[in-house]
This record gives sequence, C-alpha cells and structure tokens, in this order.
Amino acid sequence: MSLNGIDTSKWQAGLPDATINADFIIFKATEGVGYVDPDCAASHLESVQAGKLVGVYHFARPDGNDPISEADFFVDNIQGYIGNTLLVLDWEVGPVNNVAWAKQWLDHVQFRTGVKPLIYMSESVVNSYDWSSVANADYGLWVARYRDYTPDYNYDMSNAGQVPDVKWWANGYCMWQWTSSGILDGWGGSLDCNIFYGDRNTWLSYVKGYPVSQPSTPPVVPVHVPVITTETEHRVESIPFSRRTYTDTALANGTIKITQIGVNGTKLFTDTVTYTDGKETARTSDGGVVTTQPREELTVIGTYIEPVKPPVVDIPAEIKIESPFMSLLRLFWGVLSKLITKSKR
Repeated sequence: MSLNGIDTSKWQAGLPDATINADFIIFKATEGVGYVDPDCAASHLESVQAGKLVGVYHFARPDGNDPISEADFFVDNIQGYIGNTLLVLDWEVGPVNNVAWAKQWLDHVQFRTGVKPLIYMSESVVNSYDWSSVANADYGLWVARYRDYTPDYNYDMSNAGQVPDVKWWANGYCMWQWTSSGILDGWGGSLDCNIFYGDRNTWLSYVKGYPVSQPSTPPVVPVHVPVITTETEHRVESIPFSRRTYTDTALANGTIKITQIGVNGTKLFTDTVTYTDGKETARTSDGGVVTTQPREELTVIGTYIEPVKPPVVDIPAEIKIESPFMSLLRLFWGVLSKLITKSKR
C-alpha cells in the first residue's frame, strides 16, 4: 500500500489544494528563525477541509542559527497543527555534514510536541555522512533522488529510475521524492512528487507519534530503459548572394542598370540525429559543403554629364569687326599724319 502526494511552498500559491490529485500535501511552514511561509496557513486549512492528509516542514539554516532556536521558532508557529499534521525537518543547506545540529533540532521538536518528526534529505547526503544517531533514534527518513528533470505526468513512475539505496536506516525510508518535474491535471507548473510507503493509518501514526513499523524494502518501481537510435539526415541551406555597385563615366548621369543578376548559392549539411524513445534529443552537423557558389549581383550607375555649349550668335554682314591691333594701328597713323602736315607749314 502506498500514497501519492506533493510538497509545496509560496511558489505554488494558487494551487487548488482541495481538488488537486494528491493523497497528501506537505507545506513549507518556516525557515530559520524569522521566516513564515505566507501560503502555508490558507493552503493547510483548505487541504484539511477537503479531507487530505497534510504535513509541514521547517527549512533548516544551520549556516547561521542554533538548532534549539530554530526548533522553538518552528513549534511556536505550528501550534494549531500538532496532532493532525506530519512534522518534517528539511535538511538542504550546508553544512550538511552537521549531523549533531539536525539531531538536536529533531530531539527538541519531539520534546515540545511529543511527536517524532521526519528528516528530509537527498540520497547523496544520507550516504556521505554518519546518520546512525538519527536513524537509531527512530526518526523517519524522507529521501530525495531524481533520475532526470523530464516531466512526469500524474504520478506515472515508469521513468522514475532506480529506487534510492541508503545507509543507516535498516528498516528503509518511509517516503521517496522521486521527481521535481511532476505535472498534475489542474496545475500548469512543475511539482515535487512523492510516494509514501504506507496507508492512511501509517501516515497518522507518524502524525500522532505512535510507534511505526517502516517497510523494510520499498515496492519495486519498474526501471524504464530508453530506446536510443541515431539517423543521418541531409538538409540544404541557401547562401545569400552579395551585391556590388560600380560607376561608368560613359553612361548618362543617374542611370542605373543591373548588369548581372544575383543568384543564391546552396550548402549541403549532413546531420547525425539521436532519438530517445522516438523523440529527438540531440543533433550534430558536419558543418556543410558548398554545392553551388552564389553569383554576385552587379549594378552600374552612370556619371557622364554632357558639357554645356555656348550659344551661337549671328552677326549681320554689314557689321565689320576690327581687331584691337588694327584699331591701334589706325590711331597711330592718324597721329603721324597730323604731325607731317604741321611740319610742312
């Protein structure tokens, strides 16, 4: 028996909590010692009224605060939820190797609420450090492991990949966050999708602090083996022709003529295409080979300007035109004649 559900925060504000296809919803409640998620209260109430199982988580900040202060801040802000809501420590921010910090937070929340919280972390963090003190104290594990970020629709786990394999928790983990790219009818964005290994009564045992027997081995999820094929494809692309303009002094000014029409060239590409389950996932090209060179387009512009000729004036035949030299000679002769006449007297 298992349950399907999601976890959300203010980034999913507006999600139809009452009608979305989810057996449970886990909401972000607090972070550090000063942040309360603004969407938590309304979404929690809507989900409870719709009869859904609910949980709340605290996003730990061991990089700046002590565990007792953060545990008190969490408990002070979820007083109305204790006894009907699953409690969780979200362990993501470093130093993630500070196991003692996480253990103190868990112990203090249990001391104040009487309920053992779960701890959420990735498979790699679980296996990289010694979590035996937490596991031996019987704090349940919610583990995250994704195969990829390809969308998964309506809890279809055929592409979820291999189930997590963790150390320290000999009886296994109680919940697996298997994708952050879940798509559910009624919501357009991506969602974190989870599978809880147990029924409603098992969930309520965690909520109320009853002893819980965790499954020793999660149900086997079929591993999808993708079918990968490659094909060779050819495609032709056009090479645009260039344009060049020159002038001709023998052609009338302003005249424009195309002396050679431009023609595009062609380039042949050979692509290697990879398909995964019938969908194209990769494409590489050989760079292409020119099969036809483009032909340049030539345009000539005329610049010849015809010189302006002076106007032709018709002179009447009776008008005698005398050169300046003859006029001077005539003047000189006249003066000389007068002098000769005067001397004879």
